[in-house]
Amino acid sequence: MFLKILSKSNAKEILMLLNEYGELYFGQIHKELDKPKSNLSRVISELQEEGLVNKRTEETDEDGRIPKNYYSLTNLGKIAIEIYQKEDKMLKEKESGNVNINVENNHGIIANNIQNLNVKK
Repeated sequence: MFLKILSKSNAKEILMLLNEYGELYFGQIHKELDKPKSNLSRVISELQEEGLVNKRTEETDEDGRIPKNYYSLTNLGKIAIEIYQKEDKMLKEKESGNVNINVENNHGIIANNIQNLNVKK
């Protein structure tokens, strides 16, 4: 389920935004991403259910304003950011035609038809 939520529309954008700003309330997320509120709300709820996002509700003040819900990344959410960054790196490597392989123990490994191969030991 973890990878499934990461592939959902707007999940990456929400997590990257929270990674950049630390903590945002829903209105700020909506303003930055300019996506339908219902879609953002659904994805944020799913990210929260999966343990990727924390939710903090501010105290109600004397003015009676509706309290804001603030969202931030959990440790698992920060790991998800690393996954997105690795994905981006892999896509760039694929586009450039380079394949980098770190070899620690290559017993029995055979490679065929690899172009532009860089091997690091």
